[in-house]
Amino acid sequence: MTKVFLLAFFLLSVATASHIEMMNKDLETEDGLWNLYKRWRSHNNVSSDLDEKQKRFKVFKDNTRAIHEFNKHKDVPYNLGLNKFAVMTNQEFHAAYTGFDIRRHRSLRDARLGGVFSRYQSVNLSILPSSVDWRQKGAITVVKNQGKCGKRNV
Repeated sequence: MTKVFLLAFFLLSVATASHIEMMNKDLETEDGLWNLYKRWRSHNNVSSDLDEKQKRFKVFKDNTRAIHEFNKHKDVPYNLGLNKFAVMTNQEFHAAYTGFDIRRHRSLRDARLGGVFSRYQSVNLSILPSSVDWRQKGAITVVKNQGKCGKRNV
């Protein structure tokens, strides 16, 4: 599963338009990687806090090496590059760009605080109608004749 997610992460990395070119010499030494990181930072917004910068540099190195290893494979018709995701771990990327996170939505977080879920908790389901014609309520329009199949009349 981790390999699949890592591949998805890097495929998404390919999809972004801007990236920083990296050369083999950039990967040979720690100084080369640091210079590559500084070059990358000049095009991307990251924290200037020293502790955070060191943490991001470690993630950047790991991702850069993984990209380099992936690009060695000649059996794929594309190469990966450094883009805005280069300083994100797989977990950070997953949390930020995939799926629905209920914790981020204030209205859904806590039903006791009047969120969406609490709004309907006291509804007596036995008195609800068995059906509702939303056309009569003005919520939707009647179905229109669209003519022959494939022809779109709006």
